[in-house]
Amino acid sequence: PVADCQDITVELDSDGAAEITAAQINDNSSDACNELSFLLDETEFDCDDVGEVNIVTLTVSDGSSNTSSCTANVTVEDNTDPILVCRTGLDTLLGIDGMLTLDPEELIMSVSDNCTEVDLEIDLSTFDCEDVTGDPIPVVVTATDSEDNSVSCTSLVLVQDLTAPECTVE
Repeated sequence: PVADCQDITVELDSDGAAEITAAQINDNSSDACNELSFLLDETEFDCDDVGEVNIVTLTVSDGSSNTSSCTANVTVEDNTDPILVCRTGLDTLLGIDGMLTLDPEELIMSVSDNCTEVDLEIDLSTFDCEDVTGDPIPVVVTATDSEDNSVSCTSLVLVQDLTAPECTVE
């Protein structure tokens, strides 16, 4: 038989896995007399395979026990956004200095990704007395994984000042 392969690209699923078949690699392999059977040496890929050249070998056999092989490149991509759940709201207090700094972790309920750790960023992290308005302030949290897949959500931050003023007599 004449083995003919083609390169393919596969995308990891939400569990960080992808599976391929010999039919995806086969590119019209042929034989003059017999039906062909196909065997692929590697069919499963995971997060460790992202960004690497993954070479697979397709072996083609005919009914007369003749074989031929070819190789193909399998490109594995992670295009799945992280999963991010924000708190609906957060009541906060200014410090005695009239300032408040938030970390992104304070605004989320959970974050996960199919392959890697994520970086969290918020669009507004520092608050002061001008933010004590009685109205919640929307703060956008963005989670980005190592493949630059990202997702955002919004949490409402209510900034309060419960520090009593100090009076000094001179």
